[in-house]
Amino acid sequence: MSTGIARVRGCTVLLWVALNKIYRDAARKGEMSPAAFSILKLLHAAQAGKVRMQDLARLNDVSKSTVTDYIDNLEKKGYVARAMDEEDRRGFYVKLTAKGEGLTRDNEEKVRKYLEACASNLTG
Repeated sequence: MSTGIARVRGCTVLLWVALNKIYRDAARKGEMSPAAFSILKLLHAAQAGKVRMQDLARLNDVSKSTVTDYIDNLEKKGYVARAMDEEDRRGFYVKLTAKGEGLTRDNEEKVRKYLEACASNLTG
């Protein structure tokens, strides 16, 4: 294995471990499971700022009822809010509240630092 490939592989493993730790710590801070925090991260990354419930289920590879349970819990804690889909009144969107946005944004700086450290390891 070439030195460059070995560096990329090592960096990828370290980054994966670091990100898992960041997400677990954030989940504990918000008193939620890592899977529920994953939903918050998806909502934070969404271009439109909202995601349909059925899409959250598909993206997390869980059933709609499981996502509903997560969203119920996150909504009670004030991290997300539901909104009816104006085009299809049978569907609902989920979006982050200010509290949910704050929790996810707090972790972006930690993730950025790990990414920068990895990038410098690859070039240095």
